Amino acid sequence: ISLGLVGSEMCIRDRCIGILKVGVKKLFVRNHAGSINEIQPLCVLDFYVHESVQRGGHGKNLFEKMLQVEGVEPKKLAYDRPSPKLRGFLSKHYKLKNYVP
Repeated sequence: ISLGLVGSEMCIRDRCIGILKVGVKKLFVRNHAGSINEIQPLCVLDFYVHESVQRGGHGKNLFEKMLQVEGVEPKKLAYDRPSPKLRGFLSKHYKLKNYVP
């Protein structure tokens, strides 16, 4: 699992204001025929930006850096139990709207 901690542009007075954790995770998904398949995609495991600085572009910057480092597109990632806020973020910035639990 790779852990992305915020860089200097994501810190305020030496305080971490966000975290993004990604890693490969074993998941079971149902295909269109109804069978269950095991996959091991790169997965967003945890993504948090402190409430006091949300809606300031910090999360987008952090997410974009992770995409660059991992060399992946947002639509190719898996999202482990995405919160309503993460789903809104993905919809707003990457037009990812359909979620299948």
